[in-house]
Amino acid sequence: MLTAHPSRPLAHGALALFAVVCAPVAAIAAESQLKLSGSIVGFVRGPAGVAQIGATVLLINRFDHLVHRVLTNEQGAFGFDFLPADTYSIRVSQTSFAPASKTGVRVTPGERSFLAIQLSSVVSNIQLLGSAPGAATLMSDDWKWVLRSASATRPILRFLPKEKVDDPEVRKEHSFFSETRGLLALSAGDSSNFQNASIADMGTAFALSTQVFGTAHVMFSGNVGYSSANGVPAAAFRTSYRHNTDADFFNPEFKLTVQQVFLPMNTPARFTDGPMAGVRTMSAAVSDHLKFSDHVTAEIGTSLDSVSFGSRMNYVSPYVIATVNLEDTGIVQFGFSSGIPPTGVYQSRSPVNMVSSEAADLRRNVNALALIPRLTVRDGVARVQRSENYEISYRKEFGSRTVSAGFFRESISNAALTMASSDGIYPVDVVPDFNSRSAVFNVGDFARSGFSAAGAQRFHDALTVALIFSRGGALRSDQRALPSDDPNAIRSAVRPSQQNAIAAKASGVLPRSGTAYAVSYQWTDYRALTPGHIFLTNLSSPDSGLNISLRQRVPTPGFIPGHVELSAEMRNLMAQGYLPFSVEGRRLLLIHTPRAVRGGVAFYF
Repeated sequence: MLTAHPSRPLAHGALALFAVVCAPVAAIAAESQLKLSGSIVGFVRGPAGVAQIGATVLLINRFDHLVHRVLTNEQGAFGFDFLPADTYSIRVSQTSFAPASKTGVRVTPGERSFLAIQLSSVVSNIQLLGSAPGAATLMSDDWKWVLRSASATRPILRFLPKEKVDDPEVRKEHSFFSETRGLLALSAGDSSNFQNASIADMGTAFALSTQVFGTAHVMFSGNVGYSSANGVPAAAFRTSYRHNTDADFFNPEFKLTVQQVFLPMNTPARFTDGPMAGVRTMSAAVSDHLKFSDHVTAEIGTSLDSVSFGSRMNYVSPYVIATVNLEDTGIVQFGFSSGIPPTGVYQSRSPVNMVSSEAADLRRNVNALALIPRLTVRDGVARVQRSENYEISYRKEFGSRTVSAGFFRESISNAALTMASSDGIYPVDVVPDFNSRSAVFNVGDFARSGFSAAGAQRFHDALTVALIFSRGGALRSDQRALPSDDPNAIRSAVRPSQQNAIAAKASGVLPRSGTAYAVSYQWTDYRALTPGHIFLTNLSSPDSGLNISLRQRVPTPGFIPGHVELSAEMRNLMAQGYLPFSVEGRRLLLIHTPRAVRGGVAFYF
């Protein structure tokens, strides 16, 4: 027979009481693991509403320090969880699109903020759609006021030992250098002419980009080597600095560029100070992006250019690009430049057809380094080609289709054209070309106006087709036989005229091999010189003749950081647009876009 122990009811009662007391404590202990935090989520879309995979999203705190960095998934989505209540900034970047940024994104405990990012090649924007309840918080607002007023729960200030930081993102935030990237490129072949400048073949180029304390972006690049045609040495270096901030005003970027190219041996003696004299250039430039509203932005800049060639020539060259985003109506841009044309702006706004698109800024800096001002001689005096340009353009996207149009008015002084001679005998007022066995001739001053209209259709990433119609000023000559090789006689034989042109472009990335390609051809009357106008605002500027560009990424072993890329570029393959003259039995050619074949290998790390 079992009998109840007198102490057992007390034990059961104690256990029950202990369970009742400990249950809330355990619940509070479990709930205390929840952080007083919120979250940010968003979606990144392109102009046609297509989800952008692999877009880089940066989360910056109020002290302008990087907190987190993520990539969007296949739906274009991203998220930041368990964020302390504070105000943050969001920066989004993706290849072929303008970066987007937004400040003042507030994170509230228990709330989830939703962002919509719309990327565009001109103006990208971030919209805060709102917030909704997220993860539950630890305590209600009533309890917060109770705890604040209770003396027992007031904080006690004390010194704690320094906490060891193991998070690599936090360590990178405080490191001197971070996000360091580099490029080493080797190239060979003919030189290629860019509007108002000459792209030299210098052989070896490098670029290095890094963040200093996470607050400043510094890039250093250089180009050293020899001209493949004349064997003369050449070198160029550039340093740029920009502070990382989301300020709408006064966030300038500074660039300092120096170049030196030694002259070929057949340069006239009046332009040489010794056996190895050359051309020296220095350019100090500053530029800034201004945001007046969500729909009106502007890019302004100026450069102080100094060119030493026989004598020293100094120029101030400003430019302005204003953009008005009319949303559903389209985008209107206005452009102005004066002095030495801002070829660096052309390079930065033009899409770089690359497999490794994340390193496009490195490639553009290297390309811009080799752009040498067009130097000529007139009446025995060295001169630099300069221009004054006004333009307006319009662009509208309809899903995968894009239409654009632009109008320009341009005045060019001391226009430079390449001159080739069958026997190597040239007129008096020419200087040898630094990159070929030809010469550069001053054709004089002229003004022109014109327009361009284009339509493009994108078929995913594999193919984009564009058709461009343009009409603008060209140089024509009705006489082929000249009585003498006097420079003024050649200039008087050339007159400006209007000319129509139609160009077709195809570009994309082959699906299996990953080869990036671009092919274009321009139909026009090649019995005249056709110097195409390169817009500051309109990117549909056709090139003369047949042009092919290829870039191929090469697989590398896993233990080698970075990747290797092969490139090939062929300009005006059919040598169209050569204007012939006959002078006393000799044959002279005036050329705007010489045929050029170039190739190279680049290592990105």
